[in-house]
Amino acid sequence: MFLEKIVRDYVSKTPEELREMLLMEKRDKDGKLTGITVNLKQFSDLAAALEKVHWMTYQALCDAPQDRVKKPQPAAERERSSTDLHAQIAASLAQMRAIDQQSQLADAQALQAKVESPVNR
Repeated sequence: MFLEKIVRDYVSKTPEELREMLLMEKRDKDGKLTGITVNLKQFSDLAAALEKVHWMTYQALCDAPQDRVKKPQPAAERERSSTDLHAQIAASLAQMRAIDQQSQLADAQALQAKVESPVNR
């Protein structure tokens, strides 16, 4: 979350702010300005940190490449494509949405029945 916040901060900056942030003044030992350079170390460090988080996530899920090789997979799973997986996710989300809409409709009908009840008049 910390790294994501940093990335969002970079994305929200204007080109002028980014330029100012990346340019670095070079000075000699007397403090006299000798030139200006571009410093991209912060992006390099951020990329390395994101790569480590990604790798740690793989390891935590036991899904690193060396773990995948060790796991036997049924033939059906090996033949599945990512499109099939996305289709299953979309179908599940649609089903959840339909259930949610049905429960909202039932709640609205119950409220309407309560309002129109002769007891409430």
